[in-house]
Formats: sequence, C-alpha cells, structure tokens
Amino acid sequence: MPKTRHLLNGTAGTPETGPARKRSNVPVVLTLFFVLAGLIYFSAAPLLRNFDPKFHWLTAARSMSASGHVIYLSENTAAHFRSVGGNYEQLTSPWKSYFAARKMSVSTITDLKDLGSNSRATLILPSAVSLATDEREQILAFHNRGGSILSTWATGSWSPPAQWVGWDFLNSLGGNVTGDSGTGLSKFLLVQGETPVTFSIDAGERIPLLSATEKILLFKGGPSSAGRLVNWERLAEPGIADTNSIVQFNEATDKKGRVVLFGFSENSWSAAPEKIFPLIDNSLSWLMHRPAIVLADWPNAYAAAQVLEMDTEDGFPFAEDLAALARSKDVPVSFFALTSVAKQFPEVLQRLSKDHEIGFHGDVHDGFKGQAAPLQLQRIRTMQADIDQLLGPSPDRVGFRPPKEEYDALTQEVLRNNGIQYDVIDPNSTDARLPFIAKPIDSDPEKSLISLPRTQRDDLNMLAKSRDPVVLENALYEDLDIAVESGGLALLSVHSQNFAPGSPLAQALPRYLDYLNTLRSKLWLTDTGSVARWWRARSRVTVSSIPRGENVEMSMTVRGTTPIDNLVLIVMTPVLGTAPKISALKVGMPSPKIEMMDTLRYRINFPSMPPGNYSYQVTF
Repeated sequence: MPKTRHLLNGTAGTPETGPARKRSNVPVVLTLFFVLAGLIYFSAAPLLRNFDPKFHWLTAARSMSASGHVIYLSENTAAHFRSVGGNYEQLTSPWKSYFAARKMSVSTITDLKDLGSNSRATLILPSAVSLATDEREQILAFHNRGGSILSTWATGSWSPPAQWVGWDFLNSLGGNVTGDSGTGLSKFLLVQGETPVTFSIDAGERIPLLSATEKILLFKGGPSSAGRLVNWERLAEPGIADTNSIVQFNEATDKKGRVVLFGFSENSWSAAPEKIFPLIDNSLSWLMHRPAIVLADWPNAYAAAQVLEMDTEDGFPFAEDLAALARSKDVPVSFFALTSVAKQFPEVLQRLSKDHEIGFHGDVHDGFKGQAAPLQLQRIRTMQADIDQLLGPSPDRVGFRPPKEEYDALTQEVLRNNGIQYDVIDPNSTDARLPFIAKPIDSDPEKSLISLPRTQRDDLNMLAKSRDPVVLENALYEDLDIAVESGGLALLSVHSQNFAPGSPLAQALPRYLDYLNTLRSKLWLTDTGSVARWWRARSRVTVSSIPRGENVEMSMTVRGTTPIDNLVLIVMTPVLGTAPKISALKVGMPSPKIEMMDTLRYRINFPSMPPGNYSYQVTF
C-alpha cells in the first residue's frame, strides 16, 4: 500500500510506492484513493478553512500541493542588478536567513507558471524591481484569484531591459507610492501598534534601518499604514509627514488576496534583523488569513494615552497657573515637586495637592546617576520626609521623576525598596512608546517598579529651537499626533520656570489642551499615577489562543486579588468584515461585548474581570 506523508504546514508529500507489481490492483487502488482522499479532507479541511475561509474540498488536491510561502526570484531583476554592478543574491539571502531562523519551510521559484492555479500561497517578491509585462500580469492574476503578496522595496518599477516604468504596478497592489526618501536623513521605522501586521510589536517601536544604497520608498499614509519613516526624535522630514509610510497593508475585497508592502529593501534590515523578524512574522500570519488575538495596550478601547506633568522646581508658584488652566480644560496634570524648593512654598504645594497628583522630583536638583547607594538612599528618604512634613503621609504618593533625567539601575532599586511604585524617565529608556516594568518582583507583582518614558519633546527641547508660541504649539501637535497614531503613551513634561504669565509655553498650552479635548473619544486623558496603575494591572493578565479547526480556543488568566476593569482584546479577523463570535467554555464566565474597529479588526470588551482562569471559543 502506498505510504503518504501527513499534511504539514499546508503541504502534502508525494506517495512513495514499492516495486512494480505484475497483477493489476486498479479497483483496490481506486477504492483506497477515494478513502484516503476523504480522510485527508475531513481531517485537514477544518484547519485549512481556518486559514482561508474560501477553501472548498473540490480544490483540496491542488491547493494542498502548492500552499505555503513561495519566494519568486526574477531573472529579469537579477539581470537588472548585474547591469548596474549589483548583486541580487545580497537582497534575497536575508529571506533564507529568516526562514532558517524561524525553522519554517519555504519554496523558491524562478518561473511564475509554477504557481499554477494556486491561490493559497503567500508570494514573496524580494526587491523584484525589474519585471516584464507577463510577470506583472501573472502576479496580478495570482492576486486577483485570492493569492496574498508580500513585496519589498520598488517592485516592478523597471521593465527589461533597463526601462523605467514608474509605480503603476505597486499602486495596483494598493501602494499609493509618493516617491523615495530623498535625503536619507531619516533612518528609523516607527511602528504603529495593534495593526494586523504589527500586533506582537510594541506601539511606537523605533527600528533602525541601515543606510543602504536603495533609497526607501514612501507611501501615502492613512488607515493602511503600519509604520512610518522617521528620524531619531521620531519626527518626519519637513513636508512629508503625510507621505512617509513605509509599511502598508490592504485587503481590497474578499475576492482578492491580501497585500503587505515594505518600502525598504532587505539590505536595510541587516543592521537589526531580530527587530524586523517580528514584523515579518505578523505580516505572513495575516497574509495566510490566520486569526490573532492580543491584549490591548489601553483600557476601555482607547487608542492611546496622554499624560501632562510638570517638574516643579524654580518658579514653583507658576505651577498654580498650570493647575488652574488644566482644571478649566478638564485635563489632568501631575506635579513632581523638588522638595528643597517646595519647602519654601508650603501653601502652594498644599493647594496643588487638593486636586492633583503630587510626586517626587528629588531633594535637590542634582542627578542620581553614579552616586553611591548610601547617598541615593539618604536623598530618597529625605525627599519623602520633606513632603510628608508638608502634606502628611500618603500611601498614594508613589511617583518619582529624576532631576535632569539622570538615574541608574541602583536608583530604581532604591526607589522600589522604599515604596516608590513608578518613575517617569528619559525617552531613550526604551525603543517603544509604552510603559514597562523596570524592576520586576515575580513573587509580588504589586511591588514591581513601573517606568513611564517621556515620549514627547519637553519644553526645554522645543524652546531651545524657537520661542515663538505658534512654532511651539505646532511642535506640541506634531508630537501628540505621532504618539496617537502609533497607539502609544504621549507623555509631555514641562517645567515650572518656563510657565510664567505671558511666556511662550503659557501662550501655546491653552490651545494644545483644547486640541486634546477634541480627541477624547480615542485618547485617554489621565495622570501619571493612573497610567502606572493600569500598566501594573495589565501585567497581571495573560492571553493565549489555540486554533481548533474553524475556531480558536482562547484562554485568559487574571492573577492577583482584585478585579481588572475595562480590559480589551483585539482580534485580527481572518475574514474581511466578518465579526467573530465568542462563547464561554465554562459556566458563569463574564460575557464580553464585540465591537468593530474596522473591517480587519474587532474588539472584545470585558467590563470587569475578577482574578481567575477563563476559557472562550472564538468562531470566525
């Protein structure tokens, strides 16, 4: 009897037969064939439908033999690179490294006819810059019948021999190309969080791109953008803020395949392949119509969070002006007090504490970095004693902002061991734009130290460039818009000495707070302590999922002793515009609400989740 290898990763082996037999076994072979075909269908079809809802058993044989990932190596592109002194192998080899690192199988073809009528594969086009007319037609035909495509750099912009044909091919895949990066001053990919192709990557992650010969291609931004080209400060070059997308994804209809476009070549990620690999992971998963369920970064379905804090030091009384402005606009603000100065204005501090969060900014305005442990401990206890004397002890006074943003691991250790639960630190403490656990305690997560990175330029940065209130105001908008789009934490820090009446900051900030209020439907306006408490609570939640045919079995664990309110899960649906259905697998489980974000994503909202283990079935 023929031996057949079982279906693995969407591919099937070829039957291996023994020596030829003289006696005819045609009836037996036919019977076995149909029995075996039925077994393959009934065992594999549910799994395949989970990846492609359009799967039908009549096409099982040819789709199983050609599904998976396929890299197309265009000879026309290879010849193009040879003609300009380049080496196409240099651009294609990173894909071999990726699949080897991930221990995933991949096919390589040099003739698009090898795709046949397959529409289940994901076709990878590695910097295929030169494509003949028939190549373009075959790729588009593959896409039109449901095939998914991942393309890098300027695919199809040339036609052999060395004829420039422009961006029509990429635009036909939904690219909306606007040109290339030109100056090359920007060398970072800024990741937008919680998209179908970045769901496992932290919001606002800054990924370095090597200065390659190939200039980075730009697309017009919008809902289909998953990442932008920025400089070290996460800013776009002047004039291209709306056209600096370099990662695009789209699914125009449920008839055509999905598309992911990287505007950069493979040479660009050789500087940090481990940073790009998760982007490829997510992209391939989405292109294969695999569902994904992730824990949202923010509560209550907010897209991002905004925090305003003041380092209250010189010009201490000006803090009351900011407090009055913030209250008039109904925008929270946190004050971090330098205690040696606060002692000179006890009434001001007491009035601030009635309506606003008070944190510590140290005892004197000297950095902590590099100081010996006994001195750091003494300073931290001094600042705590100073505020306790002025305001009385409080278990809620648990935030710290290091003077000059100068601190070290020892500082954070001493803070954590002396009742400080979070710190607000420098923007380079993380490549992402989210809070993080700086000093974890596995045995008692409630005592871990949470770090909030300052993610916006502060007033010192901006005033050093211009003291024009209009310029300052526009800079505030620019930083906020970037943070909101990326889905991260927008944390603006200002200084009391710069908020004198009539100062540029005092003129710019009222209109900025007005702008914040226009974003309330998607932006969580809160204080630093609330963000830290949320992030600590969120760290008590774990979510996992296992595909079960057409369904996904999802498990969620909430640790600790108190409920967590307004948890949100985000679902990347395998079927365009089709909402998932969720049902509890145990009696008495909370019933969540499902809400559409867009045609590719849905939210599962849990109003309150007590500690425990939860199991649900999600059906697509």
